Amino acid sequence: GANRANQAMQIKDIERRLVSVYTVYADAIINRNLEHSMKEFEALAAQGKKDIIDINKIIDTEQEKAHAAIYEKLYSEYISYFPELIHLLKNDRQNMSAIRAIDDKIDTIRDEADEYINKISESIKKEMLEADALFDGIVRSIIRLSVILTGAGLSLAFLMAFFMTRYMTKSL
Repeated sequence: GANRANQAMQIKDIERRLVSVYTVYADAIINRNLEHSMKEFEALAAQGKKDIIDINKIIDTEQEKAHAAIYEKLYSEYISYFPELIHLLKNDRQNMSAIRAIDDKIDTIRDEADEYINKISESIKKEMLEADALFDGIVRSIIRLSVILTGAGLSLAFLMAFFMTRYMTKSL
């Protein structure tokens, strides 16, 4: 349960980084500090590749694997538009329709990728809750068994003490 909880938090961090890539796109469009935006993008893209590796280490069901494969494809597509955007911003600053078209594409792709990373997150959360319920059930069974065995042990000790004192008093 605890391990799955950590993994669920890790997936949520990956989801936050997915959304933060859009901030770099927007910053490039708005502020036009292209060199700075490129450095930020490269760092996020490198982290995104690490995130995909981490996702593949975390997932364990066929459904999660399918969602992860779609997420990886969408993420790759999502970041693939940045060089094109930078090219447009450097060479044709007035072509706002092409810039808007890229923005619309990445919005759609980001939303789809976010949907799949959320599905993975929800699956892990469900597994975590199931594991917690199983653990709680085991703990309740152990406590119940301990109470029964303690009661049986006390009863046996009481009976032994009763018969021993009775035997001793009869002998006198």
